Amino acid sequence: MGSVSTTDPQILNGILGVAAFDVLTLETNPQKDEPEGNAYHLVFQKNNHPKFPYILHGPFRDETIVDHWFDATQLDRYWQ
Repeated sequence: MGSVSTTDPQILNGILGVAAFDVLTLETNPQKDEPEGNAYHLVFQKNNHPKFPYILHGPFRDETIVDHWFDATQLDRYWQ
């Protein structure tokens, strides 16, 4: 899941971001009582550097659509 707004940046994970997205991973060897999904949030920040106009920040474990540790039942949140 991602979002973009170059004209209306938002504070995301403490960063003035113009775009952000979640990365969902499958934990192949989860700890006992830990769900098999891990979610991370990444944020793009615009800057004025002529060769590198964006900075990618993250991964962060909060501000994701699902919990950081999630199971498949939470995935419906991306379609709501």
